[in-house]
Amino acid sequence: MIGFVARPKLKGSFSVRLLMSLALLCSLAARSQGQDDESLVRPSLFVTRAPSSGPFDIGLRFEIEPEWYLYWLNPGDAGLPVEVKWELPEGWTAGPLRFPTPEKIVKGGITAFGYHNELVLLCRITPAEGSHSLDTIRAALDWLVCRESCLPGRAWLALELNPDRLKGIALEQARLAEYEARFPRPIEICGVSVGPLVLEADGLTVLATIEISGSDTLKITDFYPEPIEGFATDFSDIQILGNRICLRLTPEAGSSVVRSLKGLAIIQNRGYRLEASVSSE
Repeated sequence: MIGFVARPKLKGSFSVRLLMSLALLCSLAARSQGQDDESLVRPSLFVTRAPSSGPFDIGLRFEIEPEWYLYWLNPGDAGLPVEVKWELPEGWTAGPLRFPTPEKIVKGGITAFGYHNELVLLCRITPAEGSHSLDTIRAALDWLVCRESCLPGRAWLALELNPDRLKGIALEQARLAEYEARFPRPIEICGVSVGPLVLEADGLTVLATIEISGSDTLKITDFYPEPIEGFATDFSDIQILGNRICLRLTPEAGSSVVRSLKGLAIIQNRGYRLEASVSSE
């Protein structure tokens, strides 16, 4: 089996998600007139060490006012994740953003994945081959901060890659260790293996199941899926049944196909990355 091709038309939980997204947009339109979130979110850049040569990490720290929250890469039923556009010296590249394990926020039947108080992201920057000169890195940040309502935010930040200056702002090791502990690790370090992704058509939806094996003491309490292109997830119906993770997906179009699923298994309030693919047999 190579993958699952969905045939149903646009119905079910995707319609609910669409309505919630429209409601969110209406909230944004109403709140953005005469209001801003400059006092709600305060972003800054830092380095984990003063780079001398080769790849290095840049961090983005968002201080968030109490009760407000920013979103994970999968925002949930509605919302938008933090986005960053880098302005780098010629030939330099930026890797994907690394997100820490989010918290699950459920209000009024709506599920979100996000962060209260503080969000720290990391990004690996790779200089151009043979590059010896340091310059300035700039970043354009976009986010959505929410409580009962939501406000869009934007900032432009710059970091001078001057060795003397960076030595003074490089993150101290104790703080870096604290931040690193928030990021998910591969589930394989728990001594378990991840089985194939099993898909089963159920009316207009698809039941997806992942089986975990190899540890009798492993207690998964929840699962936070990454976005699945072409499918909406019923976050309220994610179940952990023994050593199986079960979730229900609704195709957004008749041609939607799912071949793999990524996400975070939650074990003792920590996130562990896993990926399961449909068996090719």
